[in-house]
Amino acid sequence: LSLSPEDEKEIRDFIKEVDWMKNSPLLTDLGMSTAPPELKGRFSSLREMWEMRSFMKYFTGKFSKKAATYAKRFHSPILQSVLTYSFSPDSPIWFVIMILATVAAGHLGLLTKGCPDFVESIAERYKSLGGEIQYRSTVEKIIVEDDKAVGVQLSDGTEYRADVVVSAADGQSTIFEMLDGKYVDEKIVRRYESWKPFDPTVIISYGMNRTFDDAPPFLGFFLKEPLRVGNRAVDCLPLRVLNYGDAFAPEGKTVIQVMLETDWDYWNDLRQNHDAYKLEKEQLAQEVLERLETYYPGLSSQVEMTDIASPYTTWRYTRNHKGSPMGWLITTSTLTEQIRRTLPGLSNFYMAGQWVLPGGGVPGCIYTGRNVIQILCREDNREFGTKWT
Repeated sequence: LSLSPEDEKEIRDFIKEVDWMKNSPLLTDLGMSTAPPELKGRFSSLREMWEMRSFMKYFTGKFSKKAATYAKRFHSPILQSVLTYSFSPDSPIWFVIMILATVAAGHLGLLTKGCPDFVESIAERYKSLGGEIQYRSTVEKIIVEDDKAVGVQLSDGTEYRADVVVSAADGQSTIFEMLDGKYVDEKIVRRYESWKPFDPTVIISYGMNRTFDDAPPFLGFFLKEPLRVGNRAVDCLPLRVLNYGDAFAPEGKTVIQVMLETDWDYWNDLRQNHDAYKLEKEQLAQEVLERLETYYPGLSSQVEMTDIASPYTTWRYTRNHKGSPMGWLITTSTLTEQIRRTLPGLSNFYMAGQWVLPGGGVPGCIYTGRNVIQILCREDNREFGTKWT
């Protein structure tokens, strides 16, 4: 309110919705306790609609608007930018409200030791149950016999036979390359032709010989002059300061990151010329550092290492379509379509991950993996249940 008193009404309306959603029982599981489409009957769908009736107000009216559109209700350019870019300009503003409510309710937080401990705990649990993991292996094809998935073939020709095949990989690669586009219907084709994935990003990380003790983990700096990132002009630098744990850097040092949305085609084309690609990354990292100097004088002299990950880097590690970091962008239209975890005409095959649930993020991946197990239990006439040990 002190930043923009003239926006008091809109600010209070917005906070009121965050507070309402924070106390909503729907926020506890983010709507992820429901069954996958394959297991839903008419009655269960009607029951879900009834349980979510209080949430339906967000699908019409001002809170159904895109974040960029809703932000124009505010006079303050700072508030406009914050609301527009808190998640994605094309996402409905109610999704931003939900994220803020989730944080306010204590359901989201920062991993003080980063991702490794979190990921390794899942991997260790899997291995303790008899699972095996083969790293640095690219699946080239899903082996199909008589319209039944029976295994996978790696890029080196190695084959692994399986009773069930589950893909948590990129949807485009899985459906149209690993399976040659043979198991699709009109909905699937339309989805991959018209739905918008999250924009790819350039992530620039700097290892700093200094601390940022008083800095919040996330900052945003508005630029006087736009920064050119590929074919785009950026007017705000989002800065992540990894100062909330001791696992990111040695004592007395800090890692800071800048993540900028960009275009896939620009970087993919540039990658054809290795020297030009390398030079572009280095120049961008240097220019970003110079912009940050305005807020942290002397910053450049404190840099000990720099790492730049382009959209091509994301693709190289994940094979995600056009380097998208998180699958389908969440919009009002994508939210209304139920994506099945199976493909038409193909048995013994299932999909999980960010391409069967818009919005990206780890929770959605875990949720869709759970969905696959629910389907398998139904097919095996077994009761689905969970147990914590």
